[in-house]
Parts: sequence; C-alpha cells; structure tokens
Amino acid sequence: MTKELNDSIIEQHLDRLAENISRFAKSVNFFDDSFGTTVTGVAMRYKLMALEHKAITMDRKMTAGLRDRFKVICTVWAKKRLANPDDYLHIDFQFKRKLPDDILSDTQASVALKGVVSEQTLPGLLLFFYEHLG
Repeated sequence: MTKELNDSIIEQHLDRLAENISRFAKSVNFFDDSFGTTVTGVAMRYKLMALEHKAITMDRKMTAGLRDRFKVICTVWAKKRLANPDDYLHIDFQFKRKLPDDILSDTQASVALKGVVSEQTLPGLLLFFYEHLG
C-alpha cells in the first residue's frame, strides 16, 4: 500500500504558510518575489515600514528597561556615596537603524537643482554623503 502525495499541493501549502507567518507576525517577507525586484528607495521604505514600527517599539521597551536598571544601580551607588540617586535621569540612550537609501533619485534631484539652489545647500540634499562621513 503506497500513499501518493501531490507535490504541487504541498508546495502551495508551504508557500501560503510562509506568507501567513510573515503577515501575522507583521514582519517583512524578504523571500517574496516582489521584494527582490528593482524597486525604488521610497517603495523599499514603504515595504519596511512595519519592521520600522516594530523597531521603534523595541527601542522604547529597551529604553524603559535600561532606565529601570540604571535606577537600581544608581540607588546602590548612592548608598555607597559613589553617585547621586538621580544620575540615571541624565543618561541618554541612542539606537540607530539603517534603512536603504534611494541614492539614484537623490543624486538626480541634486543635479536637477544645480543652479537653483546654492552650492552650500546642495550637499545637504545628499543624505548618504553626510551619513558616511560621520
């Protein structure tokens, strides 16, 4: 007795399952066929918007957790007279994310604005230029 399995049905089920996992997790499906095609930076940012919102939420949770942790640490240090109990309020947390840039449209816009905008303003339009400098 042999059980015959239809491969196309199994492949279709697995594809739908992967699609649903990405959808219900509110995550980006990087293996989607439309994701890897030639899309502009604006379209790429739109596709990554859900991931960006999740990252912002994680930043806020991480900041709250770190602030609580440093509050406890500063309380212990204050008892040992190593710090003030309110020193944890002076700590700033920075999280950086890197989204893909649309360098082509930025450079085309700067070339189109040459002569319209001053020479000092023109490099400011090229965001990727300043990000790589510092």
